[in-house]
Amino acid sequence: MTDRVEGGNGLSCVVDARRGARIVSLRSGVSGGRETEWLAPSTDQWPPPTDREGRPVFARPGMGGWDEAFPTVSASVLADGTSLADHGEAWSRSWMLGGTSDGPPTNSVTTSVRLTTMPLTVTRNITPTADGIRLGYRATTNSTEPLPFLWSAHPQFAAEPGTTVQLLASSAHQPQPTSQPGSAPGLVEEYPKPGTRHDFSLAGSDVLELLRPGTSLKVFVDPHLDVAVALLRKHDGSALRLAWHSETRLYLGLFWDRAEFAEDPIIALEPSTGFGDSAGAAERSGRIATISASSPLEWHLDLSAH
Repeated sequence: MTDRVEGGNGLSCVVDARRGARIVSLRSGVSGGRETEWLAPSTDQWPPPTDREGRPVFARPGMGGWDEAFPTVSASVLADGTSLADHGEAWSRSWMLGGTSDGPPTNSVTTSVRLTTMPLTVTRNITPTADGIRLGYRATTNSTEPLPFLWSAHPQFAAEPGTTVQLLASSAHQPQPTSQPGSAPGLVEEYPKPGTRHDFSLAGSDVLELLRPGTSLKVFVDPHLDVAVALLRKHDGSALRLAWHSETRLYLGLFWDRAEFAEDPIIALEPSTGFGDSAGAAERSGRIATISASSPLEWHLDLSAH
């Protein structure tokens, strides 16, 4: 069973609480005009297959949609010895549906999950806005000691040829380009060559075309850059705008996959509470959010289509 949220400006999403609260569809133009499905289709096996240790396997045929990855992205070990599986555990769990609230002209959907690897509970509330949809998050714990917490949005956007990414910085009034129009200096490679720095133009280049078939590239925006908005733009000029807001620091990962992991080319825009995919490495570098019983975390993402 799935639940649907219809936001402003013709943007809607469909949520499947049983499948990690995955957003299985994100469409624009639903209130009139040509419809666009932004996400790769979710046709994967469910429940997902497991590895030799009984852990769910994230990379598999037919994976798609928008998952929530926490308390890590890559498999890692925290300083206290806690072992975290690939892409965490939340994506493979059935989330509790907190209810849907009906009201003209749309509704909201609240889901939550309590982790088994760490004493953490995360609640996500999807609500309509005048321009689109808001994903609001709240993470809590009963631990009196601060715990490292790496959350990352994990959308897999379908990327036909000509799809590009543009990064914008936040200002008091409106977004402004990070530097020269279309440029994005200070990209630090996470995969496949960690630490390699890139300086290419994101808005002016089809990065997927720069990759060999069967390969992928993951980078993080240098944490010294003030980036708070990302635009995913298709060759026909249509664009999906993703903005993030939080009292704690959020970082941004960018992922291009030319069918190394997914069946078809995808692009991912991944705001995160940690710098890098490994919660253990982010903890060692001090670039990760922390949470305690007295200091819960709240943040939200705003989506709109143009």
